[in-house]
Amino acid sequence: MRTLALRGGGRVAVVAAEWRDAFGVVVRGRVQLELRDGEPGPVLERDAGFWLRGTGVRALRNPGRRTAKVRIITPKARPDTPKAGPGTPEARPGAPKAGPGTPEVGPGTLDARTGTPGVGTGTPGAGTGIPQVRAGARRAAYPHAPHRTVENDMNSTNDTTLAAGPASGRIHRFLGLVGTGLVATLAAMTVTTLAAALAQALGVAFEIPDGGETIPLPGFAVVTGFFSVVGVVIAAALLRWSARPAEWFGRTAVALTAISLVPPFLAGAATTTVIALLCLHLVPAAVMIPTLTRSLRARTA
Repeated sequence: MRTLALRGGGRVAVVAAEWRDAFGVVVRGRVQLELRDGEPGPVLERDAGFWLRGTGVRALRNPGRRTAKVRIITPKARPDTPKAGPGTPEARPGAPKAGPGTPEVGPGTLDARTGTPGVGTGTPGAGTGIPQVRAGARRAAYPHAPHRTVENDMNSTNDTTLAAGPASGRIHRFLGLVGTGLVATLAAMTVTTLAAALAQALGVAFEIPDGGETIPLPGFAVVTGFFSVVGVVIAAALLRWSARPAEWFGRTAVALTAISLVPPFLAGAATTTVIALLCLHLVPAAVMIPTLTRSLRARTA
């Protein structure tokens, strides 16, 4: 039995040989499975049990900030049995003899292969490290579990659950995100255009001194739509390649919004125009950023 620690945002590749007969239990934090095509898979909460043999899962990720821990049990791994020496009790006549990789049989134990009660007179010699398989072998194989949670998880978990439909799941998530993003884009374009029209009605002239051109109302809608679609593309890319897409999208979007507030100060326009342009930059950001962030969280939960 060993414990795997995953730092926040960390990733560890799955080595098939190490997980061949292993069973994992999340004992701290959350662990997300990375499917065979790199697509984010299910997120396993604390006390969730799982195995990876034959699933095609290629890595384990920690989607949270705190360190997550997975306890890995390999019940079939048995050390070789050393030969009997002085001070080592021997089995009585008629009892199955221990061979390489077979634990000694003692009172109150079960033979690992035949399931018959042991008839030996003692336990393995000190320092041999030979395990005994006691009654209730399945529970003894998982001594860390306070109850039958692990056994129930093994009975209810199968390979199909972990590996089924990665392509369909990916398409569903992307279509859902893109659909939500396009609806939010239309809403941002509408709200921004209405806000610009209201500003004009209040006497704000969207005139740029360099060239003396006035920004038309459709221009606000076009620019808002373009940069909103860019935001949807960034969100889709983070959903595909990031273990924490919602968090990284929020940081990226806020940074880009802050950068977009610089040009109005450089245009040389009137103070009222600069203030109005700043507000028109913040309006679509207030629509797009929360909407896409919530959508990303819902698709990675």
